[in-house]
Formats: sequence, C-alpha cells, structure tokens
Amino acid sequence: MRLLVITLEYDAFPFSGNGVYAQSLVRGLEQQPDVIVDVVCGSPEHDEEACNSKALVKIQLPRWCSLDGACSHREFRDQAIKRLDALYEGGHPQPDLVLCVDWHAQPIGAHLRWRLGGLAMVYLNFRVFSRGRPDGFLACQEFRSVDQAWLTLALSESDAALLRAFKEDADVRVLLPPLRRDLEVRARDRAPEERDFLTCVVRLSEEKEPARFVRLV
Repeated sequence: MRLLVITLEYDAFPFSGNGVYAQSLVRGLEQQPDVIVDVVCGSPEHDEEACNSKALVKIQLPRWCSLDGACSHREFRDQAIKRLDALYEGGHPQPDLVLCVDWHAQPIGAHLRWRLGGLAMVYLNFRVFSRGRPDGFLACQEFRSVDQAWLTLALSESDAALLRAFKEDADVRVLLPPLRRDLEVRARDRAPEERDFLTCVVRLSEEKEPARFVRLV
C-alpha cells in the first residue's frame, strides 16, 4: 500500500507539536510491512537546510512558524497541487490513500480525489483551530475537511465532539497518540529504587487542558 501524507509542518524546522507528531506518524507507518509513504510538506523560504527534507514534495513558504489563518496555506495549496500533478503525469506511483493533516492539507487532498478518480481521504485533526471561533474562516475550513473525508481522526474526545458538530453523520473517531518508544523502554526497565517525575509542558490554552494534569496528580 502506498500512502500520501500531506502536512504543512514536517521535518524542515518543526516549530510545534504538530510537526513532531507528523514525524512520529510517518516513522510508524514506514515500519509497517508493505507500506510506502510519500510526504508533501512545507518548509521555510530561502533556507538551504530545508532542502534536506526527506519529503517527496517540499514547498518553501514565505511565512513560517504559523498554522492558523495567517500562515501560507494558499501558497502551500497552489504549489503542492502543481508539483503533484507534474509528478503523477510523469508516472510517479499514485497513492492508495491520502492522509491530510489539519485543514491546510484538505484542498490538496480534495484536488487529488478529483484528479485521481475517487481517492479516499482521511482527515487527521491534530488540533481544532476553530475552537472558540465557530463562525470564522477556520471553522469553514474544518467543516470542509470533515465533510469531504472518508474518515476523520481526532486526538481527544473533546476535539472529536467539536468536529462532529460540523456534520452529525460524519465518521469521526479518536486515535490517541502512542506512547513514545523510549518512554516505554524506560517504564519496562525501571529499577525499583528509581523515582519518576511527571511533568506537563503545554500552552495555557483551553484545548491543552492543563488543569486536567493538575487534577490527575
């Protein structure tokens, strides 16, 4: 199976948890037998090191370090569509499934569905950008992402509830991030006398729910 992962942030100077999780996602998929992963991503403009990205298609963008409505989502969309069309016209193997990370990837995935004839699209919601702003531009983009996806995967029940509100009959499920392998090894191999400390490092924002960590501990 060949998968196409479309994510604005990936391995060229990731600036948020979305980029870190995108890397982890791709690594995990690549470890599965008989799975080939192509990646389309953005990178900072005029930065030579960005060319070291392992992605199939990387788009240098004028605005970096932003994932909201002020980011370079239009440049990402237009250039990615142009580059992918050229690749597939040139004979590059077509994907069996497209994984679109957040709302920035949806227009590209929608174009490929049309161009490649009904290609299935999974919407991977790493963050609900319209939280607290149900009637703005971001809400419109996230509605389109849910509406056009064969399946939507959220990272928490609260995120899933917000996404289901866009479309009641949408197939929205929760897929929790896996435990990092190094932490799993540490937990299994811990000596009885060792003492572990739990730390929560997040923005003080509603969707991060820092108060939940305080209640748990």
